[in-house]
Amino acid sequence: MALLASAIPGGKLPLPEPRYWTSHIGADGVSSQRRFPAADTLEALVRQHAGVFPVFLLTEDWPEAEQAKLCSEYIEWISPSLLTLQHLDRRERERMENSLNVQAVSVEHHWHLYPEIINVNRINAARVRCRLQKANPGRSSMR
Repeated sequence: MALLASAIPGGKLPLPEPRYWTSHIGADGVSSQRRFPAADTLEALVRQHAGVFPVFLLTEDWPEAEQAKLCSEYIEWISPSLLTLQHLDRRERERMENSLNVQAVSVEHHWHLYPEIINVNRINAARVRCRLQKANPGRSSMR
C-alpha cells in the first residue's frame, strides 16, 4: 500500500496533472527538490520543447550541446529521487546510482523507497557523504 496523495476533508482535491512543469515544484505547489542552480534556463528550454516525458522525465536529446549538458546535469542533480522510479532498467538505475554524489543530501530522504539497488556500497557511500555534509554545512560543496 502507498499514500499517493492526501487532502483535508472537504478541501479542494489536487489536480491529477500539473498545469506546468518546473524543476523543483511538485504538482501541488510544494517544493519537491532543492533548487537546481540553473533552473530558470532549464525551465525555459522545456517550455520551448515540451513533449512526452522520457524515462528520466526530461529528454537529453537537444540540438545544442550546451542544452543537452544542462539537462544531463539536472538529471544527475535529481538522481536520488529518480531512483525511486520502478521502471528503470539496470543500466539506467546504475547510471543514477553513479550520480548520487551530486546531491548526496537527498539520498537520505529517498533511499528507503528504491525498488532495487544495484550497488549497495554506492548507496551507503552517498548516505555517509550526506551525514558528513550535514555535520559540516560550510563544506557542502564536497564532490
